Amino acid sequence: MEKKINYQFKILYFFGILFIVACHCSYGGISLGYEWFYPGAFHLALFAFGSGYFYKTSSENHILAYIWKKFKHLMVPVLLWNAAYGVILQVLRHNKFMFGEDITLYNLFIAPLINGHRFALDFPIWYVFPLFVVQTVTVLLRKPLSKHEKVNDWVVLAISLIIGFAAAYAGRIGWNRNLKLLFVRAGYLFPFYQLAIVYKNKWEKHDKLNNLAYFGIIFALQLMIIAKYKTTIYYTLAWAIGFDKGTIFTPTIVAVLGIAFWLRVCRIITPILQKSRLVMMIADHTDAVMTHHIFSFFLLNTAYALINKLSGGTLLSTFDWTKYRTDVQYTFCPDGLVQFRIIYLIVGLTLPLLVVILQKKIKEKVKEKIKWKK
Repeated sequence: MEKKINYQFKILYFFGILFIVACHCSYGGISLGYEWFYPGAFHLALFAFGSGYFYKTSSENHILAYIWKKFKHLMVPVLLWNAAYGVILQVLRHNKFMFGEDITLYNLFIAPLINGHRFALDFPIWYVFPLFVVQTVTVLLRKPLSKHEKVNDWVVLAISLIIGFAAAYAGRIGWNRNLKLLFVRAGYLFPFYQLAIVYKNKWEKHDKLNNLAYFGIIFALQLMIIAKYKTTIYYTLAWAIGFDKGTIFTPTIVAVLGIAFWLRVCRIITPILQKSRLVMMIADHTDAVMTHHIFSFFLLNTAYALINKLSGGTLLSTFDWTKYRTDVQYTFCPDGLVQFRIIYLIVGLTLPLLVVILQKKIKEKVKEKIKWKK
């Protein structure tokens, strides 16, 4: 039996990773309704929501196996790539580059779990361990009530909301380092993972409101928030920054509105985008894009640097060598035209796919050699 593909959520994943890459290159020279729904208010919550949607209650029958499976799928690649980028970074640091830190056991194995950002070129992978924590806590909380399906979803959702509000409060009082930061990160994401489970099991079948009314309600609520705070509200979850804006409930509310908006947009445009092989490939490999898009920016900057150097400074004359060597998120805009940042967005979304293709080819060759030896 052919497995049914949920294209709407694949498109949602595509936009989620697009927002993350865009935010790391000064919005990528475009705006997709950012004046209303700023990505920093919901893009990481959106990934937790998408992950939660695909949660399977059968996981509660084999908890340890489930946790180990998630660890292998999420954390092993993070630790391996973190080590690889650590080596690359040391080479760069010995050649006049000044971002990132030295290789230590702490930076290799502990920092990726509680802080991240040590090796700069892969700093977005900080997100993975909080998500793993959310998935682990979810299955542990749901197991005791697994025989009571009617109340299980609601009980865990209520607990997750309390934790989410507590995380927002912790962010307000300065919990932005080490285990305290991990609590804020994972706690913030927790409700959205649970909301997705409830949405799939309870609400999705009732999500039939016509588009005009649906968007009317969302825009009206968002406008009320913007009017109250005189701006769009957003947060920097990586360092628990911005939680002093609004109340402890505001981070959850604005993220829910952002997710709701793009969830319906994706439903509308899915018939078009699901035909794009590139969009589908990006949606299927958001983990690779998350891991490698900063290094992709660096490679693009390196190409710009080579053009500038080989032309004796005649071409790309405004390229800033100091920022190139010190700022891993430096985006070069010829003649100051910010629209050129779309090149970073495109490179950040597509170049990591080459890593995926290369990995697959290496695996195939390894398997062939193993079969040949047998």
